[in-house]
Amino acid sequence: LQKKKRKYQFSHDKIQASFRNLIRESEEEMLHLKIGRKFISQPDEASKYQTAIHLNKASLIHLERNGKVPIYVTENGSELAKINLDAAKYCKGRSAFSASVDFLQKSLEYIDGEEKWLKHFGLSFEIMEMLAKMELIVGNLDACKTANQEILLQAPSTEMKIKALVLEVEMYSISNDFLGVTAATKKLLKHIGVNLPRRVTIINLFHKLRKVRTLIDRKKDEEILLLQRTNDSKVLTAIRVVMLACWVCYGVQKHFFGIYLTLVAAELTMEHGISQYSSIAFYMYGIAEILYGNRERGHRLGALSIKLHSYIECKDSGCAMIGGTIFHSTYLKENVRKYFGLHWKALNNAFKVGDLNAVTICLFPFFNTMLWSGDNLAHLERIMLDLHGRICDLGHNQEENLKRINPMIQFVLNMQNEEEDWEILTKMNGTIMTEENYLSGSKIEIGVYWITVFSKIVLYFTFGFYGEAEKLVRKLSGTSFTHKTYFSLPYNYYAAMISYRLYESKKSKRYLRNARKFKKFLVNEDSLGNPN
Repeated sequence: LQKKKRKYQFSHDKIQASFRNLIRESEEEMLHLKIGRKFISQPDEASKYQTAIHLNKASLIHLERNGKVPIYVTENGSELAKINLDAAKYCKGRSAFSASVDFLQKSLEYIDGEEKWLKHFGLSFEIMEMLAKMELIVGNLDACKTANQEILLQAPSTEMKIKALVLEVEMYSISNDFLGVTAATKKLLKHIGVNLPRRVTIINLFHKLRKVRTLIDRKKDEEILLLQRTNDSKVLTAIRVVMLACWVCYGVQKHFFGIYLTLVAAELTMEHGISQYSSIAFYMYGIAEILYGNRERGHRLGALSIKLHSYIECKDSGCAMIGGTIFHSTYLKENVRKYFGLHWKALNNAFKVGDLNAVTICLFPFFNTMLWSGDNLAHLERIMLDLHGRICDLGHNQEENLKRINPMIQFVLNMQNEEEDWEILTKMNGTIMTEENYLSGSKIEIGVYWITVFSKIVLYFTFGFYGEAEKLVRKLSGTSFTHKTYFSLPYNYYAAMISYRLYESKKSKRYLRNARKFKKFLVNEDSLGNPN
């Protein structure tokens, strides 16, 4: 044993394991019980964690040997539930989300029963509320939904119902469930006092667009940046939820409802003041303006988005989401390299608090910004593999989130591979992924599909398979991702180069016309004056 301050600790884990093997089975339960009770008197959080560990072990040993719950559990169930809740909070603070779920489930075991809500309402509600959040983070969406439904049934106030509905929107956002997000968002905003049309039409959209344009055009950038900060919890909740929902409805589905939500977020910001969500609100609205051909207004909103990103401190999970606004700088006449620090900070914060929506929003633009600005491939591989590991650490059910990062990693691996048969390198297959799983099926997310196909286009071009590359260009041509998004510049560049290489080899004017068409798109995207 080694003395550390006033305590003793084993000098090696194997010594501790050997010591445990010397303990008689009949003494095991009582030893864990004594150690657990000893830790109860300690005020620090780590001691609460150790208390839960040992008391849970003692209870489990008794149950396995005697087939019944020990008396100290039946008589002190609520106290043991509180101890496990404290341990869950301790684990959450250290981003050990899976362990946090285990302690919360153990808490429920100690107070579970038909009278749980009658005898221990406050404690039960706190445990269920935290459990729903932790299940969401570790990817157990069904368990999250079950816990959240129970919270909605038991919520004693509108404020508590609003919290549960926010979680419902987050849950549907992670799974890109358009209908679920739409229904949950409307339900939540109605509780807050923000009424949306039953069905958003082009007329609704036009009226809202005209109102928001008037609000913003009346003020200079400096005046917008000096707007008062809003601390109204309902307004903040409304803007955050709208941003989550519009990312799915507009960013994934390009639906009227999503575009309408971006206008609602901008309107709330202009009427109530700026908040930690204003940056992404202006970013999303800017993208909508660019889609409708208003490039000058879109650029202005993009610049405001970046300024607000630097202006507002990122402290909570919602703030981390604004890291995604950085890729709007693709449209600015600025070099994106200077935003790497801010973007990396936002991505790290998203992982720290377990905000998977923020992680998802940050991943695509972060990878593309680093790749197209000339980052070393080996360095980029290390970063992306590290992010892959961190997603895995969040929990065991992260298949959907891993699908968003795997094509990026496989692309970088293929680009560095020294395989002599180059045709093999055009396939997105390896230890990370199998391309067939990413290019077929009814539940494939459009962003995942697009980046997989685009990666194959770049690989085909790099290794000289221009005919195969051109087939994929035709497959993607006209999709939303090839027009006015952060993918559009590299897509149009490669499409133009592939067509020109085919013209050089086949002398067909069809390919020359295509090359000129894509070059024209590049010029229209202001690429000649864009340092990126």
